[in-house]
Amino acid sequence: MPYEIAVKSSFWHDLFGLQQGILKTASKKIKVLERDPISANGDAKKLEGFSNIYRVKVGDNYRIVYGVSKRIVQLYGIGHRNKIYNNLSIPEKFIPLEDRDIEDAEGILASNEQVVSKPMPSQDSTPQDTIEISENILKQINISEEHWAVLTAIKDEDELMDAPVPVPVLQRLIERLYPRSIDQVLEQPSYILHDIDDLSQYCDKDVIDLLLWLDPEQERLLDVDIDEPILVRGGPGTGKSIMAIYHIKRLVDQGKCPILLATHSSSFSAYAKQLTERLLGQSVEKLGIEIKTIESLVCEYFYQYRENPDCPSNEMEMNLLKEAISICKSQILRNVGALKWNISHDKVKRLGYDYILEEIQEVIESCCLERADYLTLDRRGRRISIGLRERNFLWDLTQVWHSLLREKSYFTKGLINAKALELAQGNDHKKYQYLVIDEAQDLSPVRFKFLLELIESKKNVYVTADEAQAIYTKGFSWREIYNTLNTKKILNLNCNFRNTEQISSACSKLLVI
Repeated sequence: MPYEIAVKSSFWHDLFGLQQGILKTASKKIKVLERDPISANGDAKKLEGFSNIYRVKVGDNYRIVYGVSKRIVQLYGIGHRNKIYNNLSIPEKFIPLEDRDIEDAEGILASNEQVVSKPMPSQDSTPQDTIEISENILKQINISEEHWAVLTAIKDEDELMDAPVPVPVLQRLIERLYPRSIDQVLEQPSYILHDIDDLSQYCDKDVIDLLLWLDPEQERLLDVDIDEPILVRGGPGTGKSIMAIYHIKRLVDQGKCPILLATHSSSFSAYAKQLTERLLGQSVEKLGIEIKTIESLVCEYFYQYRENPDCPSNEMEMNLLKEAISICKSQILRNVGALKWNISHDKVKRLGYDYILEEIQEVIESCCLERADYLTLDRRGRRISIGLRERNFLWDLTQVWHSLLREKSYFTKGLINAKALELAQGNDHKKYQYLVIDEAQDLSPVRFKFLLELIESKKNVYVTADEAQAIYTKGFSWREIYNTLNTKKILNLNCNFRNTEQISSACSKLLVI
């Protein structure tokens, strides 16, 4: 069974500027690694001081540095033997003897002399101010001439970071100017290398194309019926988000527009927009696709009720909570069952104000819209068990606290979410035909219900989430998703192309300790 070949972005960037002959030889060598990465027909050398990191020769003067993890070969970098170890910050004592202190008699490295830069400094070092970028290096790394005038005029790092060029162009240049250490490379995501026969084809692509490549497992899981809810479970680095974008392509092909892709951050929204437009070849707006953060969607609906709501500070929330507890105490003393309720009050108060406020915000506001929901809720993960009588007290306390907030025209995040849900429920016009939710483990049940109100049918839902996520995090649970969507269409992504064996080994040692 051959090994899977995956590349780090550092390796991909190293390909630019290599001669065609070197690329052809590298392709043949990677074919060998696919079959036998440990010895590579006797050519591989394990780097001392590193766990499962090797180097293999590409011709006489070039080397590939790679790692082996289970049935995956991770390609970290390729370059001349005089430079690659230095670029990866590998100490000389760990470099194979035959690769040390070699004179560059062929002048292969001369093409880089016009680039004056140093490895990007750490936070504790003095920043490197001067940068000189030549047209020669821009040509080598296949950057379009339309960007040359802007990039060759750059004089320092600040100007480089602010350069008005596409993100993939900037990434490619930064990789050349500031080589990554081996530790940094290990943290980069990995991308499946599908066609090893000719590496030169990859020099015509940019990082967006790499991100859109799927491994065989992902391609197989794409072929599912889209007429029922689909749940995709997988840990970090398994390609859940890329799968969601390919699913959107299928929806567009079948006329399931308009489509909403709900995300948790504006940065991922921009990233998803780039990937989607590259995959589909058109702007998302023309195709009827909206990519929005969940926060912006909630605000969009809430602002129909009130714009720019006043949000209380943490100190104000706590002060009003203490006032609400005092009010509940006085109400209890007037009740017929005052003794029992007084006992409940004392038990709840012993939880501490911080815990009570967290219970209100993370459980009652995030998960429950009715008293009955809270009384039966599985609070696993909250560390402290709360009985039925105490839950009733906490529910009453929450209602008093909300009343005090409203008197002062304050809106907490929980109140904003609840109001947005109410407004969405009252809107008969459903804006979207299909809903895709990315990273649902970060989604509270109230917000999940809100998103479902934006589409015509609960059948038209695609959800991704991290199966390794704790059962209790903002109320997320797969059981709740199953029950709400009533689906059995569950896809599991098992192959992780981001974590390395070194990281897993380190984590295991820490867990044992």
